[in-house]
Amino acid sequence: MGKEATCLCECSGSVFQVKVVLEASELILRGDLRKRIPRSSMAKILVRDGRLCFKAGADDIALAIGEAAALKWQQVLQTPPPSLAHKLGITESTSVQIFGEIDDGNLQDALLVASLVSPTPGDIFIARIDTEKDLYDVAKAAAARPNKSAPLWVIFPKGSGHLLSEASIRSVLREKNMIDVKVASVSSKLTGLCFILKK
Repeated sequence: MGKEATCLCECSGSVFQVKVVLEASELILRGDLRKRIPRSSMAKILVRDGRLCFKAGADDIALAIGEAAALKWQQVLQTPPPSLAHKLGITESTSVQIFGEIDDGNLQDALLVASLVSPTPGDIFIARIDTEKDLYDVAKAAAARPNKSAPLWVIFPKGSGHLLSEASIRSVLREKNMIDVKVASVSSKLTGLCFILKK
């Protein structure tokens, strides 16, 4: 999402200079006041005098980002974020091929929407991987699918300190004539890249 603004922030009677970033699951304040506010904890969101006002826990917060921006942000915040199933392209009529252990609750919930989840080829291929060997096995399996045009989602651990990186995943799959077209946060620990066959 990545909406950003630098502004004055009033928080429970005190005023701070902040940089505010609105992400899919949270609002981040940096600068004189540092906070990460989950969108799920925000209530009473309204626009008043060019300020985006809301309640977060015990705090009353007002961000002076201007009338136009405040109205846009209010609309975003009051619109429920898309489900993980929606982000991955899973519907009630979708068959999903899985690879690896589906060990994340969010991903398990998303797969419940699908009409069929199995190790056999389907409309979408979702691979949960941790190692370089997993990555090469997925690349081989993707190349062997009868429906090579089906999107491939590679789900792997977020952040540094893991055996895989976005760069290494892109490099291996681009060698198989695939290109990444989407990214999706799966959970606090996992992220995903979607690949399709290059035309």
